[in-house]
Amino acid sequence: MKTENPQNRSTEPIRLNKFLAQCRLASRRKAEDLIRAGRVAIDGIPIRSPNQEIPLGSVVTVDGNVVKPEQNRLIVAFHKPRGIVTTTDDPQGRKTVLDWLPEKFRGQGLFPVGRLDKETSGLLLLCNDGDLIHRLLHPSHEVWKHYQVTVRGKVSHAVVERLRSGVFLDGKKTAPAEVHPVKHTDSSETVLEIRIREGRKRQIRRMCREVKLHVIDLKRVAFGPIELGNMPEGECRALSANEVRELEKAGGL
Repeated sequence: MKTENPQNRSTEPIRLNKFLAQCRLASRRKAEDLIRAGRVAIDGIPIRSPNQEIPLGSVVTVDGNVVKPEQNRLIVAFHKPRGIVTTTDDPQGRKTVLDWLPEKFRGQGLFPVGRLDKETSGLLLLCNDGDLIHRLLHPSHEVWKHYQVTVRGKVSHAVVERLRSGVFLDGKKTAPAEVHPVKHTDSSETVLEIRIREGRKRQIRRMCREVKLHVIDLKRVAFGPIELGNMPEGECRALSANEVRELEKAGGL
């Protein structure tokens, strides 16, 4: 008797194109192209129909390699409030981002993707896939981070150009950044949009300090293709399948 393969635990047969999409091997449309090209087999038999159902316990291969759904991966978007430390355990006993997660997201091995300092709010991603976290943070993939920064006073064009071209932190110049003044609330404050591809410690605050700008408020509004949107502060949500695919692309997968 054939025993159930762990790659297919559903109690009902699933169509081949949907199965490949769940494996995050390709979108459903691209999965259909793989199938029609004869690169996908069920139990060693090439299949050319995207709607072919997979019998329970069957082994699916693509180009001879076994594939299986990555159902245990979880990526959560969290609107971090100010005053919360980005860590999984704090020796000082302060409330961490994990303390804010609802029960359904706890105990699943989530770790922050990078950090937001205690006084910075905004979008923080948490993930239980160490390889994906590494890819998203590695400088070679140049994943953009988008911030809204409120600073004291008006900001001159010369200061904006200095931030764009890079400033020296710890003896090393920062990579070119995208910097745009978006609003002068009055003569005492300016809101800047800053996008960077690096992830140095407290980088935005230190860049502003280097050009003599005093940061009043700092908020991250996007990480790669994932946007904070109108999610209320302190709330979180699991990313959709499309968002996960876009994030994987950003990480070079």
